[in-house]
Amino acid sequence: MASRKILIRILAAGTVVAWSAVLAGLPPAPESLPGAETETAGPPPAAAEYGRVSPHFVRNDGQLDPEVLYYLKGPRGTVYLTEGEIVFDFVSGRPPTPDRDPPPGEEPRREDHPVSPSRLVFRLRFPDAVPRPEVSGKDRLPGRINYFVGPRENWRSGIPTFGEVAYRGLYPGIDLSIRFREGALAYRFAVSPGADPGRIALGYSGVEGLEIGPAGDLIVLTGFGGFRTPAPEAYQEIDGRTAAVEVSFKPRDETTVALDIGDRDPAHPLVVEF
Repeated sequence: MASRKILIRILAAGTVVAWSAVLAGLPPAPESLPGAETETAGPPPAAAEYGRVSPHFVRNDGQLDPEVLYYLKGPRGTVYLTEGEIVFDFVSGRPPTPDRDPPPGEEPRREDHPVSPSRLVFRLRFPDAVPRPEVSGKDRLPGRINYFVGPRENWRSGIPTFGEVAYRGLYPGIDLSIRFREGALAYRFAVSPGADPGRIALGYSGVEGLEIGPAGDLIVLTGFGGFRTPAPEAYQEIDGRTAAVEVSFKPRDETTVALDIGDRDPAHPLVVEF
């Protein structure tokens, strides 16, 4: 069954160039529409902030389309987490520019429509994953969200926030956890003994293509530029010692990569991070 269209609302506009720029390093966005979301308490002081929003996942308690389970909002876009995919929705806009040479004594004129935002939506799926993994928020934060938009019956208050979202059983014997770290999403796959890490794959739609960089990083090519994911790292804990395992991204087709896993001990858990 085709996935239902996710209803979303963009609250900011600006030039988007890369992961850290979209979710971390851009100048603050314009003021949000009145009453959209407010925080009742901020995250711990140690948590970094991007724009005017702290890096936390918000649980969907009915304020968004029911297909969305958690979301992460930055000053230039939002990331939506569903059971079957991660949706990245970003906007870019160019501020108005005055006339270069207005007539003497007249103020520079601006365009009637000063900002022409363009929108980028692309999706990350995990090919051949289980249809309905168990998705839950982890590392609960003290901050809560109040959502006052539309009719009163749609208002929500005290919505919890989390530092991590976990997909338990994304593949048989394989769990995925997602965090926000250093201006981007960070992925951690925990592979149980006997499970096959070769099943892990990343499939993108709505992009122009994928490239593997010289350092082994994955570059997602879009109309907004390249979105870079660092090269994967893998290790096992065996008899109290950490043993590194060779791993790299391996292209499967133009929009899908898998993981090329080196020698490992299948009797012990494996962790893959990027």
